[in-house]
Amino acid sequence: MNFKRIQWIFILAFVLLDLGLCLSLFMGTQFHNSTQQQSQTQITLKEMKNDMISFNQLSNKRRDGYYVSAADNQQWTNNNHLNTLKGQSARISNGIVTSTFDKTIKVKPGIQIQAQLDKLVHSKRILHGQQYTYSAALSSTHQVVYTQTVHGQPVLERDGQIRIRINDNNEVTGYTQGYVGQFKNLRPRAMTVSQQQAVTWLYRHNQIANNSRIRYVLLGYAKSETVNNRTVYLPVWNVNVKSKADDNSQNLRVNAFSNTIFTTKQSN
Repeated sequence: MNFKRIQWIFILAFVLLDLGLCLSLFMGTQFHNSTQQQSQTQITLKEMKNDMISFNQLSNKRRDGYYVSAADNQQWTNNNHLNTLKGQSARISNGIVTSTFDKTIKVKPGIQIQAQLDKLVHSKRILHGQQYTYSAALSSTHQVVYTQTVHGQPVLERDGQIRIRINDNNEVTGYTQGYVGQFKNLRPRAMTVSQQQAVTWLYRHNQIANNSRIRYVLLGYAKSETVNNRTVYLPVWNVNVKSKADDNSQNLRVNAFSNTIFTTKQSN
């Protein structure tokens, strides 16, 4: 065998060995960091339970999302459109329609509320109703919420929601509605933090009180800032926390990209 050929074989073998060692070291470091992070999360979750904070199983799966924008849509309807709505008195203010039905609509209480209200929302009695989806998490006994969606996730602002009012007699009395036009992607898809990461971050920063219950953790889109009459939305984790001592509850929001407390900015 040619000596030069043998020499090249040895060089190639050493290069492959070095690459293998580097890859093994990198994967080992990644595995160690991932394991360490998971261990810290599990410790935090145990601390939360010791502080009498109850919650359902939280996913450690990361999701994906986008920065999106929508044009200022305060003029999404006008009195001419409102006049086409039958059997109700409707008015618009600051882009939000408030309507009261001439006759209340009886509904049966229980888990079938969506099936009963889908017919109403998707009828001609509500503008653009086909573009809204029922949200069980955001709904309550006296307010049923339908939302527009961004990449399959609900809009968490009233600007993109229909909120149906139900009185103590299980009658629909009316609704409020906001509407956001077409959403446009601003950046490529990016990974979000997981439910576990969002909740444990809030706990570590003293945002979740002891003796409370986390009712739900919902990924949705919220306003970030307004620039040149366009509103920027980004994915946030909406963590609904209720005190066990009373009926008080609050929504805590975490920026799903940066895993920090979510705040809204306004710009010209």
